[in-house]
Formats: sequence, C-alpha cells, structure tokens
Amino acid sequence: MVPRMTFLVHLVGEFGEFLANSENLSGSSRNHLTTILHISILVLNTRYGKGILSPMMDAHVLVLNKSWVAVNIATARRALVLLYQGHARAVHPSDYSLYDFEDWCSLSTLGDEALALDRMVGTVACQIALPEIILLSGFNGFIRPRVSFSRRNLFTRDKHQCQYCGKTTQRNELTIDHVMPRSRGGEDTWENLVAACMRCNVRKGNRTPEEAKMPLLSRPRVPKGLPRFGVAIPKTDLDSWHRFVDSASGSVSMAE
Repeated sequence: MVPRMTFLVHLVGEFGEFLANSENLSGSSRNHLTTILHISILVLNTRYGKGILSPMMDAHVLVLNKSWVAVNIATARRALVLLYQGHARAVHPSDYSLYDFEDWCSLSTLGDEALALDRMVGTVACQIALPEIILLSGFNGFIRPRVSFSRRNLFTRDKHQCQYCGKTTQRNELTIDHVMPRSRGGEDTWENLVAACMRCNVRKGNRTPEEAKMPLLSRPRVPKGLPRFGVAIPKTDLDSWHRFVDSASGSVSMAE
C-alpha cells in the first residue's frame, strides 16, 4: 500500500470513528457528514483499485439516458460516483422510482426486500446497495464505442464460425486467414481477414478463395458498432433490466 493511500485510509477511518462517537451533531449534520464519508471511501476505491471495498464494485449497472433508453453498462464503482455527483439517480428495481445519493443510502439501510443482499457493499458507516440501474440526469444521446481491431473481435464478428466450411468452434481452435494472401499484398484489415478452422486454412494455402474453390460464407466487413453494449450481458443478469434490454441483442461482446 503506497504511503499516500495509507494516509487517506487512516483519515477516512478516523472520520468514521468521529461520527460514531459524536453525540452533539444534529441529524442533518450527521447525515451530511456520513454522506461525505461514503463518497470518500468510493473515491478511494475508484482511484486505488479493489482493495478497500468488495469486488462487487465491478458488478454491472445498466445506464439509461434521461429518456429511459439503455445506452451503456457501467461498473458499480462508476455508477455510485455518478450518483453521488448528481449526474445520475438510482432506479428502484421493482417500481422504477428514482433516488438521489442520500435517499439511496437511506433506502439501503431500511432492508428493502427488492434490493439484492448480494449487491450490498459495506462501508465504515453502513451498508450501501449497489444500484442495478441508474438514470442519467443530463445526457440524452447514445454511446457508440468504436470497435477495436483485434483477434478476439474478429472472431466475434464471424460468430466463431469458419468462414469457409461453416464449422463453429472454440476460439482457441480457430485461425485467422488472409482472403488475399499476405505474400501477394494482402493487408491486415477487417475486409481481408476472416476466421477459419485449421483444416480450411491449410487447404486454402497461398490462394484466393476463388482459386481454391472455397467461397466465403459472407463478405468480411468492418463492424458498424457494438451489439448494443460494450460488455457481454450474462443470461442470468438482473430481472430489472428486462424492461430496457433485449438480451438477445446485447449478449455478444465486441470489446477488448
């Protein structure tokens, strides 16, 4: 642990102990200081990694724009910071009512049955429920991340299917084939690379598909964008998302 981080952790701990032992604070002052304590812990976790709070801080949170359209998936760490900064409000998983940061902290302590127990994060002062959905306060556009050019993304574009014989296989059993062979000027581009099983790659050799009489299943193209989101949505993910997300269109990842 770096010295600066050690000092900050110690300072937050002292602050929490002060709150616990202070009897002369008014209710509003105590609530305000408790809120500051909560966000201090969140900022520490955001800047220095996973060591202070639970790994659940990397849990998925669905992000809606202010028109209630799903635009992204964030980590719980990022969602809580947006919530505290007033850039977003938490959406209740059952009735979809909205909560600012202080109200969400209060709701978390009431034992609301709709808040999943396995999404609770302990701080010095209390337990905070990780929101399942947040609604952005000002942003009303869409996020369309650029698809990076990588081996993994190329296999995802081709659905892990050999583009010659159609066989679907595991990523570690696929190869990348140059449609126009590299030795003949073929470049490493989206339009010239396809997924191929080892057998078809060897069979095609240093020939074009036409020369090898091995037509492509589809013409390789640059992906237009992510299939809805930049991360895969687990099939077992949150029921509260179903109103906003078609899992069939969001279950494929094109991210690094």
